Amino acid sequence: DIEFLKRIYSKAQECGADRVHIADTTGAITPQGIDYLVRELVKDIDINIALHCHNDFGLAVINSITGVLAGAKGISTTVNGIGERAGNASLEELIMALRILYGKDYGFKTKYIKGLSDIVSKSSGLPIPYNKPVVGNNVFRHESGIHVDAVIEEPLCYEPYIPELVGQKRQLVLGKHSGCRAVRAKLNECELDVSDEELIEIVRQVKKQREEGKYINDNVFKEIVKNTKK
Repeated sequence: DIEFLKRIYSKAQECGADRVHIADTTGAITPQGIDYLVRELVKDIDINIALHCHNDFGLAVINSITGVLAGAKGISTTVNGIGERAGNASLEELIMALRILYGKDYGFKTKYIKGLSDIVSKSSGLPIPYNKPVVGNNVFRHESGIHVDAVIEEPLCYEPYIPELVGQKRQLVLGKHSGCRAVRAKLNECELDVSDEELIEIVRQVKKQREEGKYINDNVFKEIVKNTKK
């Protein structure tokens, strides 16, 4: 009942409140619903409206963004989106979506996002999913030969923004899809120099060992290079 909300929030305003919150406790409101609700409230309420969105349907971030665009002045967020049940709006996802997609920079020092995320994960005992937007370990990882070639030439072909912007690093993962360019890039990263003939053999060994189920981390890669150069 929007009229009921207006009466309650108006009373809060009369009592000296400088902000009222819309609480989507069960995460069940849609972006269209948030848009309508906020726009209707700001017509009659002269104090700031804030949103507290839950993520039960995976809509916490988009609902928060929609609310901001409709006139909300505050958003409840949590680092890594942690919270009861399915969690709350993810601070890092909200900041980056608003900045990159909507051109709204609120002055956050985004280069510390990954470090903050890791601290919260360690302190809370809640691991960060590998595919978690912005801070997940897979967000800036590339293996496929075509992808690696493109990302070396022009990172924004396969990345929405440079990883350093959020304190991440690009990872070129070697595997069965890797080609000479990816391996050469990895060699440069490890400050290793090989001939063209050795490079071809290293690529062959990388593919072979990955197909055998071995993960090609830096130590394995350096061992392959060492054995090839014997």
